[in-house]
Amino acid sequence: MHWVPLGDPAGAWPGWELTDPFRRLRIFAGAYGWSQDQRRRLPARGVEATALSHQRMEHSTRVLGGGWAQMSDDGFGGLIRRRGYWLEANAGPLLVALTG
Repeated sequence: MHWVPLGDPAGAWPGWELTDPFRRLRIFAGAYGWSQDQRRRLPARGVEATALSHQRMEHSTRVLGGGWAQMSDDGFGGLIRRRGYWLEANAGPLLVALTG
């Protein structure tokens, strides 16, 4: 997520709003030598990872409170969910960018 803005463009870091995540992801995957199988698995893995991240955040907020509760109050849980929804909605274009 630090090198390729995979998520809702509305939540992109300042200066990244106009970045083409599909092109950047293709370059990233090529630079790291990802196999076709690794490329095909990425969208589903991303969706799974965001769901797990959100569950962990909710759990830590309930159990630990403190900084976790503050991050939750600041909307980070929603940011994680929106990233997951974006990955689901864009699975097809992501696969084309990675394997096409």
